[in-house]
Amino acid sequence: MIIAKLVVCGALAISSLAIFRIAINKSWEYKFYKSAVIAFIAFKFVFCIAIYAYFPQLNRTSDAALYYYPQTVQFIEGHLPYRDFPSSYSILFLPLLSVAVSAWNSLGSIALLMLLFETGMITLYLRRCHRVGYRPGWQAAFLYLFSPISFYWISVAGYNGSIISFFTVAALLAAEKGRHFLSGVLAAMGLAFSKLLAALAWPAIVFFDRKNSIRRLTPLILLIAIHAGLLIIGLDVLAPIKNEFEKASSGNIWFLLSVVAPGLKSIAIWKLMPLLLFALGFAILFVLRARRTQSEHLGNFDSGMAFAAATFVLFLICSRKSFTMYLPMALIFVMHTLVTDGKFPIGRLFVLAYIGTVTIIEPVLMPMIIRDGTAVTRFDIILAASLDLPIIGSYIYLLSICLRQLLRYRVSATAP
Repeated sequence: MIIAKLVVCGALAISSLAIFRIAINKSWEYKFYKSAVIAFIAFKFVFCIAIYAYFPQLNRTSDAALYYYPQTVQFIEGHLPYRDFPSSYSILFLPLLSVAVSAWNSLGSIALLMLLFETGMITLYLRRCHRVGYRPGWQAAFLYLFSPISFYWISVAGYNGSIISFFTVAALLAAEKGRHFLSGVLAAMGLAFSKLLAALAWPAIVFFDRKNSIRRLTPLILLIAIHAGLLIIGLDVLAPIKNEFEKASSGNIWFLLSVVAPGLKSIAIWKLMPLLLFALGFAILFVLRARRTQSEHLGNFDSGMAFAAATFVLFLICSRKSFTMYLPMALIFVMHTLVTDGKFPIGRLFVLAYIGTVTIIEPVLMPMIIRDGTAVTRFDIILAASLDLPIIGSYIYLLSICLRQLLRYRVSATAP
C-alpha cells in the first residue's frame, strides 16, 4: 500500500507540475486550466464514490475511519460529545456529519461532504478571481486540485481541512466586499463546524484592514461567549483542547529533537516550547502585517491570503502536533500566494512535488522507523531525519515566500 501511494501520488505530483511548467505563458494556458479544473473536480467525486462503494477497506486508518464516523454514529444514536464520549472536534462538527451519514451510512459520505466543501471553496475563489479579472487564479486552482495533498487527504481520507479552508476563504471574500460582520460570522462558523485549528485563520480575517476589525471580531467574541455558557450548564466544550494538548506527531522539529535527545522531554519547559516558539513567530508575523496595512491603507485579499498561509505554515513548523494531513487547510492559501508571487523556478516546483508526495506516506513510514518501546539506533535517527528534515525545510521555504509576498507593495487585483 505504501508503494502504491508513493507511485500514484508521485506520478500525480510530477506530471501535473510538469504540465504546469510547460503551459506557463502559452496561448492555451488558461483555457487548459479551466478544462482541467472542471474535469478533475468531476473525476474526484466519481473516484470517491467508486472507492467507497467497491474498496471501502482502503481507508481503515484515517481520522474519518477512526474518529469521525464512530463518533457520528454515537451522536446519531443520541449520545452527546464531551458528555457521553470524548471528542476533539467542535460542537457542530458531528451534527454536520450526521446529515451526510444519515443519507449514506458509509465513510464515503464523509469524504463526499469534505469534497463538497472543497468544491465550494474553489468555486468561491474562482468567482472572485473572475470578478476582478485575475486569471492566475486558475493556476492556483490547478495547483491545488492536482496536488496529491488535496487529492489524497480530501478525496480518499475525508479529512476536515476543507471545512476550515472553505469558511476562511468565504470570510476573506466577505471582508473584501465590505460585509465585515458576515465575515466574522463565517470565521466563527469555520471553528464551530470543524475544530480549534480554524482559529489559526482568525487573525488574517480580523485584521484584514484596520478600520473594521471590531465588526469582524464581534461574532468571534459571541462564539466564545456561547462556549462559556455551555461550560456553565455542564457541557465541557473545552474538552478538545484538553484532549489534544498532550498529543504529538512526527513531521516537526520537536519530534526529531525528542528522538535525538530523549532527555529533553523531562525539562519542565518542554511542553511549552512549541507554544512559545509559535507565539514569537506569530508576533513577528503580526508586526510585519500591521506595518503593511498601516502603510498602504488597504485591506487586500492577496495579503490576507498570504497572512493566512503564513500562519498555517508557521503552525506546522512550530507545533508539536503537526500531522501532515493538516496541509489541506493551508494549501489554497499557499497556492494563491505562490501564483501571486508569479515565480515558478524548477526548485520551487520540486518542493511542491516533494511535499505533495512524501507527506502522504510519512505518517505510515515514521512509526516503522521509530517504534514505541524499542531502542532507537543511530540508523533509525538518520532515517527519521532524512524523512522529516526535508519536510520541515520545505515548510520554512514556503513560509519565506509567504512573508515576502506579505510585504510586497504590488497587488494582483482588488475587488471593486
